[in-house]
Amino acid sequence: MSRGVLQSQTQADRWGHPTSGNQIFPVHGDFYLELASYIEDRHTDHLWLAPTMCVAPARLGAGMFVFEAESQKAFELIQRGSSVRFVGRRLSGRSTLLGTVTSLLESVAVPVTGVRGDLAAQATPGYGLEQIRADLGFSLKSRDTFSAVEALAGALGPNWVLTVDDPHLLDTFSLHVIAAVRQRLKLRLVVSAVAGRTCEEDLPAVWPESLVRVPDLDLPTTGALLHEVLGGAIDPHLTARFYGKSGGIAGLLTALADSARSEGLLEQVHGVWRARAASLWSPSITILIDSMLAELSDSMAEMVTWLAETGPTDSDQMHERFGRTRVREGIQHGFVSPVGAATSNRLQAWPPIVGTRFQMESHSPESTRPAVRPSQLDEQYPGASIAGAGTELTQLARSFAEHDTRETEQARRAWGIAATPENALRYLLIALGNDEERQTVRRVFLETPTLILDPVESDFRLLFQYIQWLVFEMNDPEQARNRLAEVERATPHALVPAQALLPALLVFRGEAMPSGYPEQQTPPSGTIHLTRLLLAVLSGDISTAEEELRSGDLFPQFAWQREFIEAALAYLNGAVSKSIELALRYREQATQRFDRTSFTALSYVAALASQHLGNVELTRRLILETTVIGRPHLAFGSVYSAMFVMGAMDAHFAGREQNREDMLLEAATVAPIVGPLLGMGLDFPNAIVDSGADSEKFDRDMSQAVDARLDKGYIVGAIQTGLSALTISWGPRTAGALARAAHRVDLPVFRNATELSSLLKSTDLGPLAEWSRTVHVGDDQDLIVRLLGSASRHAKAAGDDARSAALLELTREYFGPSHDEGAIPALRAPSPGETVTQREHEIGLLAGQLSNPAIAARLGISRRTVENHIAGALRKTGKTNRKELASYLASH
Repeated sequence: MSRGVLQSQTQADRWGHPTSGNQIFPVHGDFYLELASYIEDRHTDHLWLAPTMCVAPARLGAGMFVFEAESQKAFELIQRGSSVRFVGRRLSGRSTLLGTVTSLLESVAVPVTGVRGDLAAQATPGYGLEQIRADLGFSLKSRDTFSAVEALAGALGPNWVLTVDDPHLLDTFSLHVIAAVRQRLKLRLVVSAVAGRTCEEDLPAVWPESLVRVPDLDLPTTGALLHEVLGGAIDPHLTARFYGKSGGIAGLLTALADSARSEGLLEQVHGVWRARAASLWSPSITILIDSMLAELSDSMAEMVTWLAETGPTDSDQMHERFGRTRVREGIQHGFVSPVGAATSNRLQAWPPIVGTRFQMESHSPESTRPAVRPSQLDEQYPGASIAGAGTELTQLARSFAEHDTRETEQARRAWGIAATPENALRYLLIALGNDEERQTVRRVFLETPTLILDPVESDFRLLFQYIQWLVFEMNDPEQARNRLAEVERATPHALVPAQALLPALLVFRGEAMPSGYPEQQTPPSGTIHLTRLLLAVLSGDISTAEEELRSGDLFPQFAWQREFIEAALAYLNGAVSKSIELALRYREQATQRFDRTSFTALSYVAALASQHLGNVELTRRLILETTVIGRPHLAFGSVYSAMFVMGAMDAHFAGREQNREDMLLEAATVAPIVGPLLGMGLDFPNAIVDSGADSEKFDRDMSQAVDARLDKGYIVGAIQTGLSALTISWGPRTAGALARAAHRVDLPVFRNATELSSLLKSTDLGPLAEWSRTVHVGDDQDLIVRLLGSASRHAKAAGDDARSAALLELTREYFGPSHDEGAIPALRAPSPGETVTQREHEIGLLAGQLSNPAIAARLGISRRTVENHIAGALRKTGKTNRKELASYLASH
């Protein structure tokens, strides 16, 4: 199977837990926390801790890690003498988890026997006990309780573990006998119970007993499980839709995915599963939902059905209609949930698919309807344990989806009635970048009567949308230049702003920075103002950016872009906490007006700042929120891709390879190889994955990545990339490249870190110690600690234990707790067997004879996709040019 960076066919672990046997690498800050004990001493919300022993984690399906943390926790508790009670929703995977723990115990020679409840057991006294008797072979001469207890106690010993699955479906007689034997022999029990039906009255807890809740799946684990079920890479927006529909319930998610594929609601496009219909509903799910409700009492089923049909309802109305006790029981059973935050006073039926089952006027899937934009979700999201994955995320995504669907339909209809530039512009501002609107977008450009025949604002803005479409959607900047030349000949007085902005657009596509700023016009042009702002920030020219920002009131049409720049400048000036505050405040305003582009750009600034501070939970929340609401407008596609790259690197260092590659696959659809800011380029994650545990190769690749950004004039991106690389694994080449970048511009946010990097290149630690005593540390403390930790690991790996220890001591004395001296290198060895994907093989063969545009035309894909697949094939095969690649693939 392929383990390529740009296309994915691997398995994935649960987000936040490494595969057993992986090298230990604490993830924190700019993807990583370098110091192992720094996690324990300073941060209780670390991303993961090393396992105490290598055991097989819980699985759903072949090779699918799901409940690794829960199975490991239960296993360790039982070994220490405690009983364990798993509690989870119906279809949550409790039984799978129980079976995994049983296997773990048996693997270390712990004797285990068990009983499982079902409808037959519930209706037949002694049925559960007969299961144990059949397993152990003891004789049961009498059916009275005393004899049964004696017989079972004689067959077991105090070293046994007894498992009980679904006790609410077991007969009372068997439960009472098990409870009595447990009390007599001090047996350890492992119980798997449905939430709200834990049967404490018939099988009471006896200390020591620990409760282990079976969590709903989070968004990354949902993607990994879907990959397992469907057998291929998953469009992240399809993952979000399934996640919301299933409520994160593993068994229900599996059924939904299977039924959607069987009903033809999904299709594979270039190896990626995507939705082909607006609805994921399948009538096959009806019987599953009804069977879940059939287990409820009549009064509980009545309440859940009413709530599903009615939709979200105020809790006061629910209490008045059904009573507080029944509502509370509904929440405990997992069929009622708050809308949004846990403290919300509105309640909804749970999981969301229950509401769909009763709200559908027809149970036939609307497979003939055109699919909505993948990002436009019509389902709700479940609550989850990690920040940002709760029902707040549901409301966020749903509100954007409903707004976009409504606005797109209205704008398309208006243009169809009157194909004016104004109507065209309204439509394009919403539809550009939406795969489902591609044909209509093309029609709008071809059939709108005028394109800058007169220098009016709406026509110019329409031309700007056309240029963006050529550059980013069609990947044809040459045609964009030609079009501008045509317009120049017809209306030279209207051309200057578009000419000025084109170089800035091309920077986000990966082309070099222009040599200077465009001169402002008289009267001043808002387009030139925005261009100067963007170029100044990308090059680290704070003074020019601040000067332009002060004149921004003249151009109200670019208000949100100035907000983005303001937050970015606070970050570059070293006011990192303020940058987060500004970005989140402005982002809330973007949410209110459903501005996905502003939301994405501001989320990116906040993510950079939160990584700088080492705020893992906020960074993850920002990534989740940005990736599920969908793509921004075309020019900010590289910002969108950067969020996916950040998420992919988090997944990589946590050992979640499938999550990593699915996220990189989505990033590759819009990302250049080398981009202007951190994460906006595939060379950075490719180098991390490709280097594995080879620190020297990593150092070479990362120094080249820094220099590549310098060559293009991406000064800020060069410094960001160098520092991020050095926190992963210290290397002299990367440190040298960082010094060259830092020499070009003095950025307050990186001043301390770049000074530290220069000092760490010296063998004499005296200047470093003096610097540590006098430096003023602000929002960069976490970054400094990570750099020192990486340098300490580098010294230890080189055999210089004295230097390593001195760096650790210096860190503790001046910058806070340090890591354990035994911490091992941060880089992870790659999984074996990385192969070229089928699509890469196909394109690689053509690359020996055809140009990229010719390949794109033949296969009906974009040039950017061709470029990325060739880059992936070259990386995996180790070939250096297209002819070598094609020759190699022809014989393999």
